[in-house]
Amino acid sequence: AGTGARGLLRPGQTVIDLGAAPGGWSLYASRAVGGGGALVSVDLLDLDPRTSAELRGKGGGVYPSSSPPRFVQIRGDFTDEAVRQEISEAAAGLADVVLSDMAANFTGDRTTDALRTMALVEEAMA
Repeated sequence: AGTGARGLLRPGQTVIDLGAAPGGWSLYASRAVGGGGALVSVDLLDLDPRTSAELRGKGGGVYPSSSPPRFVQIRGDFTDEAVRQEISEAAAGLADVVLSDMAANFTGDRTTDALRTMALVEEAMA
């Protein structure tokens, strides 16, 4: 049995969190992967300042049994080629887990909204 998210997240892994703001899933993942892991948080928006401080190991008491993972925050659109390159470099070329709870900005039309969200899923898996 693993630790976080029913065994999906384990100590030492490299995790990319797409659509990371405000940072709750990034914080959860960082606790699961610990000091031997790495976390790359990507979003168009900044993370919550307190969450960002905790992810940088400056929040006090978040990692009682180990040090925080290597943490990189990238502010940008993950579909942009330059941002994808930055993500790849930050993750040292590969990731064990890619998290995403992104959703497209809603238009109010269910079909359009579903298609736009599926397009994001496909981009994330590319």
